Amino acid sequence: MKAPDEYVNSIAVEGDSFLALLEARVSDRESSRRLMRVTTAGDVTTGPVLSSVPGPRRQRLFLAGSPLRLFNHGTASTILPDLSLGDEYDLGWEPFHVKQVGTYVCTVAHPSSDASPIGQRPGDCDPTRRYRLLTLLDAATLEPVKSAPIFAIRPAITVDATGTVWIIADGLQSLPEQSMQWPNPLDVAALLDHP
Repeated sequence: MKAPDEYVNSIAVEGDSFLALLEARVSDRESSRRLMRVTTAGDVTTGPVLSSVPGPRRQRLFLAGSPLRLFNHGTASTILPDLSLGDEYDLGWEPFHVKQVGTYVCTVAHPSSDASPIGQRPGDCDPTRRYRLLTLLDAATLEPVKSAPIFAIRPAITVDATGTVWIIADGLQSLPEQSMQWPNPLDVAALLDHP
């Protein structure tokens, strides 16, 4: 198999295959993008050049969701079987980081001046610290599930078997059940000291 000339912008798992978003720089202001599917058996399907990807060229694109979608500059586009783009969904805000986390799509964005995607402001907000807004979306519907203020741009995040969402953002923390509350810190040193 000949390796593609493009670089991998984003990659995601889809069933028993991987879907990669490839990007080639055409000029300082223009890029060529396409999707490529690689199965675990090694079969490769390359999609057409995506001519209708909205947003600025330097905006980072992300693959996430179930079904898989292409996230770009506040929109999420469905991916058709031929690896072209289908319907576009407007998120209502512009995340600068998106990733798949279990049954959620996680976005990180600048908080708006009014409210979060779920219509609330964080409790006990310290105006001297600049926070970002982490929002979990239902991976299928893209409806917001909960949001929380965090102090990280690209946090490491996972969901454990009990459904607790863990993030590394200003320490190891878990997201609280109630939305727009500060994450709960986990004192790892105290756990290690515990007999």
